[in-house]
Amino acid sequence: MRWVPQLWLCQGCVLICLLWGVLGELGNPYKILGVHRRATQQDIRKAYKQLAKEWHPDKSSDIHAEERFVEIKQAYELLSDPDRRKRYDNKGITEDDFYNKPEHPPFHSSNPLDDLFAQHGARFNFQENDITFFSQIIYYYKPNLGRRLSIHTLPCLVLLLDGNIFVYKETITSVQRIVEFIRSKMPYKMVSRIKTDDIDNFLNGWEDNRVRGLIFEPRYSMRLRYLVTAYHFRHRVAFGFVDSQEIRDRYQVPHDMDTVLLFNENTSYPMASVTMKDIPTSTLHHIISSNQYLALPRLSSQGVLEAVCPCEWNKPRKRLCVVLITEASHNHDFHRQSFRLYAQNSPYSAEKVRFAYIYHDKQTEFVNSLIPDSSRSLFSINRLEEENIQKQKAKVKSGNNNNDSSNSRYQPELRLHEMRSETYNALVMLLKPGCRTILLILDMESRQQLIPPFHKAVWPYRKNKTLMFSFMYIERGLTWYKELLQISLPEERELNINPRNCVGTVLALTGHRKYFCVFHAKHTEGARKGTKKAKKLDEKDCESGAFIGFDSDSSDNGEEVLLQESLLDGLPNWLDRLFEGTTKRYHINYWPEFPIK
Repeated sequence: MRWVPQLWLCQGCVLICLLWGVLGELGNPYKILGVHRRATQQDIRKAYKQLAKEWHPDKSSDIHAEERFVEIKQAYELLSDPDRRKRYDNKGITEDDFYNKPEHPPFHSSNPLDDLFAQHGARFNFQENDITFFSQIIYYYKPNLGRRLSIHTLPCLVLLLDGNIFVYKETITSVQRIVEFIRSKMPYKMVSRIKTDDIDNFLNGWEDNRVRGLIFEPRYSMRLRYLVTAYHFRHRVAFGFVDSQEIRDRYQVPHDMDTVLLFNENTSYPMASVTMKDIPTSTLHHIISSNQYLALPRLSSQGVLEAVCPCEWNKPRKRLCVVLITEASHNHDFHRQSFRLYAQNSPYSAEKVRFAYIYHDKQTEFVNSLIPDSSRSLFSINRLEEENIQKQKAKVKSGNNNNDSSNSRYQPELRLHEMRSETYNALVMLLKPGCRTILLILDMESRQQLIPPFHKAVWPYRKNKTLMFSFMYIERGLTWYKELLQISLPEERELNINPRNCVGTVLALTGHRKYFCVFHAKHTEGARKGTKKAKKLDEKDCESGAFIGFDSDSSDNGEEVLLQESLLDGLPNWLDRLFEGTTKRYHINYWPEFPIK
């Protein structure tokens, strides 16, 4: 039976595993390979190649092929090593002398490395062991795992560095050698040694979109914990190890304590610092994690976007993320710097408003999701729109000199799309993140009365590239609307909808996030809060659909019938609340199919 840790291949992490196991009796390695005790290395190698080819798990159908293959490989590794072969010939043992085989695997050991080193008089003499950056976990051994890691003996230390595997083949009783082994596998010059002449250039290098960190220690060599931390945060923070008394005096760093300083664009003083005799790992990671972004970071990846502008911010607190779209050129340095100064001196805390910028030519998909035509950049859209406006103005001015000035003023067009089976995918199903469709529900009789006030209400938002405006005849989409309302109810129930009561409803459809908001004159959000009408409507269960007459007798309940002209009176106020994020959202699992007629 063998016991080893389960191996984790993780991104941005360092993991060292102690492969600790009980080796079953290997048996006679000469007999396993079928060679004489006086066989030469050439004879042993030839026998191994023949047997390995015969018993390779990928080529043999025998159910014991994998175990047999591992046994053959172990026998070959023993006999091909002169020292191990001599030890076996003289003493009949297959492993190193220092290793004692335990009867049971060390499942109850809190730290297998400490237990192992304690057996040989070696321990980490730190308040919190640097080795706690690493994880150890004991798990069942699989034969092909040893083959994959090229393990020569047990116990064995294996270092996993961002998916790369390094096997430590020296004695595991030397802590210093293990630490040096880990150091040697880290990226070269990942932490710069900062002297007095280098400090300003180092701190002003934040244009690579990384925070700057300074490490101070009362010793010449940097601890392993800081090296591993620098590796973990290497994409967000650039670290330097200070080797200058002047820099220590400049920032008033104690001489007998460890200190870590973090700087953003303001290099005059740190935005965060921690000073302790022995900084705990948890404290170190917490400080860096909370300050790993500049005052104005660049949204360079999806991970940065989700960290700086998380989409699941608590809605009542109304946190905002303000993003400046720029070009990756020095021509926009002035604009970025002005925006950066505002972000640094903003009266709002980072918990309330976050500022960032983005290169439109490097994150084109994100930028193009804000505009309807994904084949063109935001800047080309603006230029084309400006050119068209200028042409339209010139045409109006030359052809209508006698007209009133109000008639000659050009206004961008507001298009209303009819929702039907042919346009449903474009208006709802294929909406990109951040885009919405504002939908008016009407019928043939109310078209002339409802389209003008709807057009007037949404007119101020016509330049918003994330919005589309449409209308739907309830006669055409009744089954779709009914299913949409049914799947949004907290409990499953069959609805009996009076189509006439649906007229005048406005829906804000968020296709990518799968939710919608509802405006209706009989909905509580369609009435001003505090009025008698709102209080009366509050008594109804809005989610049950009473506000639009789901029940068959709802049209005969004695309530005043609203005129078509007044159905959209509260729409402008509702639109304001919609874009503030204060309207109620009805989440659904899927968008219903639109009927084909």
